[in-house]
Amino acid sequence: MEIIGEENFTELVSVGDDVSKNLVERGVVPRVLIVDGRIMRGPVTPICVKEDHVLRVGQ
Repeated sequence: MEIIGEENFTELVSVGDDVSKNLVERGVVPRVLIVDGRIMRGPVTPICVKEDHVLRVGQ
């Protein structure tokens, strides 16, 4: 989190359920979260954030 505090960014994209969950828990809500409901191939509880749009894709 120290790196985020030092950087001057305008948009943030997180990739992965664990990364996204950790950011949201610390009050940093990325503009785009890319998640698949899995961590290390095991299912996880979905991340709860207020979303503007949800795009679901098949595998």
